[in-house]
Amino acid sequence: MRFISNGDYIFPFQFTSYWSQHVYLWSFQHGAANPDGIMRLPGRLLDLLVFAVFGNIGIGYFYVVSCMVVAFLAFWWFCRAFLEVQRLSTQLLGSLFFTLNPIFLGNLSKVGLILAAAMLPVALAAIKLGFEKRRFSYFLLLVAALNISLLHPFTFSVNLLGAGIYAIYMARKHGTFVRDNLPKFGLVVLAALLLNAYLILPLASLGTVDKSALSDTANTQVVDYTSLVDIANTGDIFTGLSLSKGVLKDYNFYGARSWPFYFLGVFAFYAIMFGVYVRVGQRAKPDERRRFVIALAVFLVLLALSTATFLHADALIKFMISLPGGWMFRSPLKWQLYMPLALFTALVIALKYLRKGPSLKLVYTGLLCTFVLMNAYLFVQIYKRLLVPRSLVYFGALANMPLEGKTLLFVNSNACMAFARDNPGVATELNQVFISKNVQVKHAESGSIDTVAVGQYDYVLGCRESLDTSMLTKRYSFIPTQTFAAKTYELYQNSKPADYVSVVNQSFALDNAVALSGKYSFASNEFGARLPFIEAAAKKPAIGLQDVFDALSPASIHDGALMTSLKPSQPGDQELYLTHTAPMYYTATGNNIVVSNVPSKGTRPVPAGPLKLNVAEGQTINLSYADANYSYKNTVANGSLEQGLWERKVGDCNNYDNEPAIAMRLNTNMHSDGKQSLELESKKHIACTGLQDIPVKEGEHYLLHFDYASKGGRYAGYFAGFNNTDATSSGQRLPGNDGSWTAYTTELVVPPGATSLKLLFYAYSDNAPGKTGKAHYDNVSVTRIPDVKNHFFVVSKHEQLNTPAPASSYTVLNPTKTMVTIQSAKAPLYVTSKESYDRLWRLRLDDGAHGLPNLFSSNATSIKNENHLRMNGAMNGWYIDPQRLCQSAPAGCIANADGTYTIHLVMEFSPQRWFYAGCLVSIVTAAATVLYVVYDIRRGRGAAA
Repeated sequence: MRFISNGDYIFPFQFTSYWSQHVYLWSFQHGAANPDGIMRLPGRLLDLLVFAVFGNIGIGYFYVVSCMVVAFLAFWWFCRAFLEVQRLSTQLLGSLFFTLNPIFLGNLSKVGLILAAAMLPVALAAIKLGFEKRRFSYFLLLVAALNISLLHPFTFSVNLLGAGIYAIYMARKHGTFVRDNLPKFGLVVLAALLLNAYLILPLASLGTVDKSALSDTANTQVVDYTSLVDIANTGDIFTGLSLSKGVLKDYNFYGARSWPFYFLGVFAFYAIMFGVYVRVGQRAKPDERRRFVIALAVFLVLLALSTATFLHADALIKFMISLPGGWMFRSPLKWQLYMPLALFTALVIALKYLRKGPSLKLVYTGLLCTFVLMNAYLFVQIYKRLLVPRSLVYFGALANMPLEGKTLLFVNSNACMAFARDNPGVATELNQVFISKNVQVKHAESGSIDTVAVGQYDYVLGCRESLDTSMLTKRYSFIPTQTFAAKTYELYQNSKPADYVSVVNQSFALDNAVALSGKYSFASNEFGARLPFIEAAAKKPAIGLQDVFDALSPASIHDGALMTSLKPSQPGDQELYLTHTAPMYYTATGNNIVVSNVPSKGTRPVPAGPLKLNVAEGQTINLSYADANYSYKNTVANGSLEQGLWERKVGDCNNYDNEPAIAMRLNTNMHSDGKQSLELESKKHIACTGLQDIPVKEGEHYLLHFDYASKGGRYAGYFAGFNNTDATSSGQRLPGNDGSWTAYTTELVVPPGATSLKLLFYAYSDNAPGKTGKAHYDNVSVTRIPDVKNHFFVVSKHEQLNTPAPASSYTVLNPTKTMVTIQSAKAPLYVTSKESYDRLWRLRLDDGAHGLPNLFSSNATSIKNENHLRMNGAMNGWYIDPQRLCQSAPAGCIANADGTYTIHLVMEFSPQRWFYAGCLVSIVTAAATVLYVVYDIRRGRGAAA
């Protein structure tokens, strides 16, 4: 399948996928709320039709051309109606520069932003004509322009602000007209609200405009929207004035040889424009001179905002981000989108007073030369990167796999990011495949993979060096399926996949979602269960499951043994399972248990079954494990850096432009152990240092531990890599902790063929050219330990585990609605879904009312919110007691002769109803608006005649 794509400019292969992105408030592909999709509807209604008729390639070309045409016509009308430029050649020249300039061309792949920014001149012209001609159809055109601006919340906000300021100015200027027509203005405002009912109603139902609602991570993380401010900017005034940018580029503005011509074109343009204005400025009317000055002032303000450094504009932007919905202002580069309007407004005002003749022709010729110089390289870039259709090279096999309706976990890592950085087509192709398939893709970092319910996913995809293949194949039921991109990416398929919606008779209660692979393997081997789990704090009937050595750390080592104390999640009868294959021996005194791999006086062999315990409320289980083969010595020399730095020179672990701003030192004022700690800092790139060639033995387990501190952001991180053939590695970027010391511990298993371990510690930048990112490290240790994690489990209350769950079936109607049927339900049970947890998902009895009759209200019984649970760490689940639910025999429950029930349920994302209701209101309002505009136009023509 061929496609057109670059950066954000990406369309799925099939129309149905594009359709579902815009009409459903829940995205199955992301497993997240989708207000961002429906928001774009007004600007993409025609695109939906074109896609349906002409397909993927057709919509790709149409979108580019239509955006350019609309931008050209918008500025042309702005010149005529707002700036009152009479000369056609000036109108066309200004429109050409407005449509095809470095800023717009450089953002051509930011789908729709150019079209949305082009709605501001339309809005301004509509306001001017509305007040001057006293025609309300122009105000309705303003409303339409603002609706199209909703292609992005940023453009809508800026257009609304700009249009609002000018409308207030015009209202004060035409006060009598406003006072005489207040009811009509009220109707225009009402029409604006009703036209947007399709968006306002579901957003009100969602109760948030926070972009974190769009998260597609497997584990929800707090998003720092201010972090982008320091990188998504032009960096300095000179770059801003050149109408280019040095970061987040879809296209290069100039090359190694063409840059003198580019800058000559841009600054020659300024020289011509100011030269013309100096010559003709005295002829201009005072209002025109004022407009010229205002346009340049706006240009300079936008320039300051886009640099984010000039006059400390970043402080203003970060203040805006702190406001509700302020995340939409997180990228200063977006302010560049409005610089062409200000700049070329000033141009046409200057040209307006230049008389026809040789001077005008000379100026036009000079301007056209600057046009070519500043845009020629971009034209070539756009042609090669965007307009030439391409085929899948790296992931063609993935596109042919049966991914429809499946879930896929993408495990990201430094290896993946490095490969994607060196091979830009990889990320584009992978996004193209994912967006073209009805597959739910969740993301997780390789270092946190064991906190994700991996067994619930149908596929796992990641880079070979950072995927824990042993975990996937031995603890879970995944099998290697396919490799991609020169065998860099590996795909694993779950041989025992869970259904999209399933019913289980019992769930496990976990204190923390950590070391899940071991718990999954244990539950599968001992009980034949998949490990559906809820938080122990949910206080629902569930089986308590705990790994005795979950919190293993150097503090667990006492007198040559590993010791731990565990408070069971549920008091009462407990069972302690010891799943080691080698013989074990133990002694028990009450709830104090000592286990060893060798017999000694008073010990006895561990029985085949579990040890029975009874733990009263508030009591603990104390367990000690001894193995004489382990000395528990730290293999890291100078782990607390008391003898100085590990390396003399700071390393650069992200040298993307050979201009690092990194540093390393010892800090004697901050330490968690000894008298000093390691301090890494970075303004650009990633500062790193570490330890090389730490000796290890294949198959052995090592406890990696260190203390870290990071204030102001997620600046700390680590990498642990082995020297085996596959270069197996792990690591992650660590959470910020307000500068307080935090202990981090993880277990490393040495892969076959490895003999040494490499440790790196990072300081990530605060995103150049902003503040410095600093990270501190101390008390580093790598200790060889026995294989104890995932071998000592405490289980409580599992009487119903051997009771088979009732049969169930489901039908997915759309991403927001699924019909579920449960057969022969009697005992309490859990209904689980692979959809991400959201409080607005509802499970209700199916009372048979669907479509319009069920749109605004339903008498069906819903499962109470208190029984709506976060299952498997991040997924939807409901606890149901069939006897209570069906006791009054409501619609949806069918009583069977054996005392069981057949239950028909509807799983629904409730805001979708408000979208349907809002669409009805918006469509009726739009029809009435069009009829009024037609009437107003005819009335105007009649009056003119």
